Amino acid sequence: METILNYKKLLSTFPDLYNYGIFSPFILRMAVALIFLKMGKEDFSRLNGVTLFNYISGLLKIIIGLMLMFAFYTQPASILATIISLSKIVSTPRDTENKKYAFAYYFLVALVSFSLLFSGPGAFSFDLPL
Repeated sequence: METILNYKKLLSTFPDLYNYGIFSPFILRMAVALIFLKMGKEDFSRLNGVTLFNYISGLLKIIIGLMLMFAFYTQPASILATIISLSKIVSTPRDTENKKYAFAYYFLVALVSFSLLFSGPGAFSFDLPL
């Protein structure tokens, strides 16, 4: 076994799966897109008195979800998705019993969105690397 910096290098268990690495950003992109489409739909249906804000917020989330779904300007959409997910962490009420789950959920969505900024759109996309 070969060593790198005095650490043993292990062989991969399933090396053939690396051939399908282009599909991993695609799967992550679809997951975040579906989450944003669902969040946008919830904003449209929320009736808390601030209808204009709910309408604009829901429309923005649906546009981001569609941009991610069809991989149209994936990097700007992933930046906006990261910002919105981090703002949801801050704006979640502190008195809810599911605060720790909301934090973990939105933090995970923010991390996946941020990783799409660097990994690219993956397979089945309109965005092409230059």
